[in-house]
Amino acid sequence: MLKGIIIFMISIVPLIGQVETYVLKQPKVIEVSNAQDDAFYHLDQGNYPLAIEKFNALLEKSPQFKSALVGKGNCLLQLGKYDEAFKIFSELHAKFPNDAYVLESLGDIAFHSSQFDQALEFFAKALQIVPEKASLYDAQAKTYLCLDDAQMASENAKMALLLNNKKGEIAPFSLILAYFSIAEMAEPIEQNNALRYIERLNLKKETAWPYPILSFIKGSLKSSELLSHVESEEQEIQAHTYIGLKLRLEGLESLAEKHLAWVKRVNKIQLFETIYAKSIQFKPKA
Repeated sequence: MLKGIIIFMISIVPLIGQVETYVLKQPKVIEVSNAQDDAFYHLDQGNYPLAIEKFNALLEKSPQFKSALVGKGNCLLQLGKYDEAFKIFSELHAKFPNDAYVLESLGDIAFHSSQFDQALEFFAKALQIVPEKASLYDAQAKTYLCLDDAQMASENAKMALLLNNKKGEIAPFSLILAYFSIAEMAEPIEQNNALRYIERLNLKKETAWPYPILSFIKGSLKSSELLSHVESEEQEIQAHTYIGLKLRLEGLESLAEKHLAWVKRVNKIQLFETIYAKSIQFKPKA
């Protein structure tokens, strides 16, 4: 039975003076003088090209500044420059072999490069260091889905849910991932358990993305209504993906393929949904 869950959010504030900046979930105290000149601020805000310029300036003064290397590597990952990102994180891994975040980043790069087996190796090594990190189980679940291994995807997605629940956190994307992993297994009892849990959530008060996807899964929103909640290209890609996946589960292959074909045409390779859409082979469900 699935239990309750929540997303962990960190407020981003202007960085002035000595502050604790969250770089890739690794807290570092750095000295900054102005928010506009802070590379980490631009990273947090998604201004990746500008952040890279700032990180390069920091690295000119201190080439071994670990946080700056990690920040630059993350920018390159977000920009889809996987070869460059892999070079940075590989060099970091050579120096810091027990850094779980570096291993997780290498796994993310491998995943987005469709090197799924290699991604699993990196995630597994990271889990040996931080065995209760929910995001690693989510990452493994996504990877197994792309490998068409619904059983392993389901086990990892449920573990992520349990770990989030243990911390009293709600993680809507983990629940979405768990639902579709279970559904792909064609296990009606577990799928109904997941659906009943979604139905118990008070989603009327939760309008922020991705909660409309959960409302769509439980049937209280139509596909057109889900799309009406979209406010960005990323959300539109996610909406079309989960509409397509639900239609596919309902046996409506041709309609499902139209939504997923649109996702593949947009080709936003930084998103899991794009990678997953590309991995799906359409065939009649049993």
